[in-house]
Amino acid sequence: MALQTVRPDIPVDYADGRSSFRETIGPLYLELTDLLLQEAAGRNGQPQTAPLLLEARTTMEALKTAEVRDYFRDPCLAPLQAHGTGASGTPGRTATLYPIILGDRLELLLAFTDGRQLQVITRIDEASLGAMVRQLRRELETVGTREFLPSSQRLYDLVLRPLEPELAARQVETLIVVPDGVLRSIPFGALHDGRHFLTERYAVATELGLTLFDPKPIARQQLRALLSGLSKSVQDYPPLPFVTDEIRSLSHIARDNTVLTDNSSAACASSRRCRGCLIRSSTSPRTANSAAIPTGPSS
Repeated sequence: MALQTVRPDIPVDYADGRSSFRETIGPLYLELTDLLLQEAAGRNGQPQTAPLLLEARTTMEALKTAEVRDYFRDPCLAPLQAHGTGASGTPGRTATLYPIILGDRLELLLAFTDGRQLQVITRIDEASLGAMVRQLRRELETVGTREFLPSSQRLYDLVLRPLEPELAARQVETLIVVPDGVLRSIPFGALHDGRHFLTERYAVATELGLTLFDPKPIARQQLRALLSGLSKSVQDYPPLPFVTDEIRSLSHIARDNTVLTDNSSAACASSRRCRGCLIRSSTSPRTANSAAIPTGPSS
């Protein structure tokens, strides 16, 4: 890509600890993506459309890589990118969604493991979409209420509803989202279709980009897990009655496991001893997020 060739020659200012990347370099990637998507939409499904959509996705992946390299101010991510396989390397029944925010519209690119791609245009300008996302973000941070549901459903209608027929026809089980801009500030699993959250229908994963790392599933052979959770009410936080059920369900998936419930000191000690474990922690939503992370050897 010619843009990648000239990228190192474009200066980035780091005044006051802030990078000017999004103002100086980011628009170049987005404008190129915009042109590619406009041309693809004009081809109206002709055979020449697929290469244009692929190039648009590749340009967005290049933007993600450039952003991360700029953030760390380190070009050493280039070798990592070489190992990435993109959407074609994802497991079967997986779809990858690129919601691309442009000035006058939201473009949805959906890619499948067999190479098929779908382009959907949602007519909403960048400012209106940003306001909607920020409102949802604020409402999600209010614990103990469901006031966020109307905002969640409106955003679902924009981002996911147009893709439902294709996702259903493909019997998709895992949805990978590579968000851009303000969409990176919300959990896509919290989007609601009016009956169910997105995470109830699909295994939802959010990625910086699929060419940064190889999107391979975790090998389940001899999987060791440390499962810990806090179900009781502490420090004026309400109890989480389903933590026990969640940990019980996970213990059936990872047979070689250590289960610690309502015992934070023991959990911390065990996590230091657990080498190469998959850790799942279920706690108060205001104190921590549930996470599943592979851990390396203890230091």
